[in-house]
Amino acid sequence: MIRTRRTALLLVVCAGLALPTRATDKKQLQAALAAVDSNLKSAEGKRYDSQFGGEFSQKFAPTVRQCKQAESSSPPEFDLLVRLKSDGKVAEVLVYPETTLGNCTRNGL
Repeated sequence: MIRTRRTALLLVVCAGLALPTRATDKKQLQAALAAVDSNLKSAEGKRYDSQFGGEFSQKFAPTVRQCKQAESSSPPEFDLLVRLKSDGKVAEVLVYPETTLGNCTRNGL
């Protein structure tokens, strides 16, 4: 099971986030979380979050499991924030704090 701080996944639908290979800083995280919180206040955002969370779990659980198996110890918690393109493909991913499991998962998306 994929676990995050919010519902199934923190979904970011704002522009200007980091490229997938760059480290996430606190400013980026705060802006992304503000966008997530704003989106989750609307009925449409709540429906989308619920739908996307289920689809994400089904589609990417093997990636997360593979990354988790590579961990030698219990991985620390991290936030994974995803911005999608209009066609539903992953555009950008923020991971905070940077962890081995988080980075592996981001790179697998």
